[in-house]
Amino acid sequence: MRAAVALLHDHVPLRWTSRDHAELARLGALLARGGIACDVLDGASDEGHPWCAFGPAGSADVFAHFARIDGRYVVDWPGSPGAVLVEDLCAAVDRFLAAAFPGGHGRARFLRPTEAED
Repeated sequence: MRAAVALLHDHVPLRWTSRDHAELARLGALLARGGIACDVLDGASDEGHPWCAFGPAGSADVFAHFARIDGRYVVDWPGSPGAVLVEDLCAAVDRFLAAAFPGGHGRARFLRPTEAED
């Protein structure tokens, strides 16, 4: 399975830093290495806050949403107790990965359909 991971920035001027872009690319690479094909969209809110959403390739679903609001980073995913607010994007990505891959390995908990859905 080929993962399509590209930040789209032809329609909205982005305000992610170079470090933020690198961190989002790291997440995309980790997902691809795990065999998870995903689409990545990003943009800016009406207030100018950058956001980025990861979802299964070819689907409108989202399994991780990141944003930077007033200098702090927010991440949310299905099943999270609520949005997580942290000081840097690396910490936000790490929180998401810890929830998606409990124990640091094995099949992602909410990134793929369950066996029962097959």
